[in-house]
Amino acid sequence: MTGPQQRQALQIVAGIALALGVGAVYLYREYVADGTPQHFDDPIEHFKYGSYGSEKTGLPYPIWKALPQICPELLPGGWAGLGFYTEPGKELPVGTSLRKYGVLKVGLNCASCHAGTLESASGTPAKLMLGMPNAHFDSQAYSQFVLACTLSERFTADNVIASAEKAGAPLGWLDRLIYKAVVIDKVVELAAGTKQALAWMGTRAAHGPGRTDTANLFRMQLDQNPAGDDIPGIVDYPSLWNQGPRAEQGGGQHWDGDNDSFRERNYTSALASGATEESLDAPAVDRVSEWITHLPPPAYPAAIDGTKAQLGKVLWQREGCHDCHDFGGSKAGAVLPLDVIGTDPGRVHAFTAATAAAFVRLGVGKSWHITHYRKTNGYLDVWTDGVWARGPYLHNGSVPTLYDLLLPPAERPREFYRGCSVLDEKKVGWACATGFLFRTSLAGNGNQGHEYGTKLADDERWALVEYMKGL
Repeated sequence: MTGPQQRQALQIVAGIALALGVGAVYLYREYVADGTPQHFDDPIEHFKYGSYGSEKTGLPYPIWKALPQICPELLPGGWAGLGFYTEPGKELPVGTSLRKYGVLKVGLNCASCHAGTLESASGTPAKLMLGMPNAHFDSQAYSQFVLACTLSERFTADNVIASAEKAGAPLGWLDRLIYKAVVIDKVVELAAGTKQALAWMGTRAAHGPGRTDTANLFRMQLDQNPAGDDIPGIVDYPSLWNQGPRAEQGGGQHWDGDNDSFRERNYTSALASGATEESLDAPAVDRVSEWITHLPPPAYPAAIDGTKAQLGKVLWQREGCHDCHDFGGSKAGAVLPLDVIGTDPGRVHAFTAATAAAFVRLGVGKSWHITHYRKTNGYLDVWTDGVWARGPYLHNGSVPTLYDLLLPPAERPREFYRGCSVLDEKKVGWACATGFLFRTSLAGNGNQGHEYGTKLADDERWALVEYMKGL
């Protein structure tokens, strides 16, 4: 080979090496490297759409967009059918966030469970209520749909590509190759493992909208084997407003008061929604914590009878309700023993001493190391600020309205529908004519206990309900 030929050959080799190197860098950046979290300067936008690491275990964005198209019979109402609310002009619903973990992924944030809507029976547009429990969102049904669709025979690369394009998330030619070669198989593999890990849910009552079972989810994550029993730990989503006054009073967090650290509660909530120890973005969670510290509850949206409410205020004081439920109350924020409060014991039994002790394994060496969990034997005397927007009532959401809560347990509704947010302006709660049928006869769904005020005369009950509208 002559000199010029050698130089030409070397140039060709160098060109190929350069092209391969550039290609490798491109592939790494586009399909392997993690991206920066999605943050917003506006704390409200950050609460609704900000990332704190849950996307790590989420779905690739094109697949998330495609799933309702791939399995429409499993999700007739689309994502809205599971309780997601999409603001006008927005592509993704409130409570979802985007971040690149290899590929762009969709995760859930605080607002999926804690941004509800207030509907009108007349059909006017729903009003978004930040910090309010999302009475529509069914997190268990969300997981079940994702697993059922991704593990179905319809979940093929060709269907994903066609459905993503139809849903407004088209894949380029290289993306199509990557999805066919790697991404689809990886999603199926992860879904199969998740389905096996969550099999224990089949031994317990369905959560339904507005509820979750974080006690057993953490037992699973902490190797406490919830599959070895059928103890239900299902609870209602709580409200998020006035967290500052709660923390100042020194009360416990969660329905059973198992933690006295407001911020630590928020870190573990991020873990429960999909963040991992490695992906959890503590500063992003701290921003949410700071915002909800000062978030006020929404005002009651209808008229209040002032005369009747004044009588109710007298009853509120006379019956001792203020001691347990007002800020500054002598018992507010304390744990009332199970044998005193008498409500369904499921959550108390599900969160064991071993589970509380195991939490110290989370976040070791990180700024958010978990150290405050404890086992309790009762339920929290919760503050009743904005109580009109927090139905159904009791820790497990087993009583539909405030009026029903003032009835003797034997007279409370045994079945009712959940999953709407049309206000019952008389009894105070949600007036659902259809939806998820809640049965109090199922384990963990009991509506017994909290018999305070149940011996009042009926006109006194109505007066007390009128007063509670304005709390």
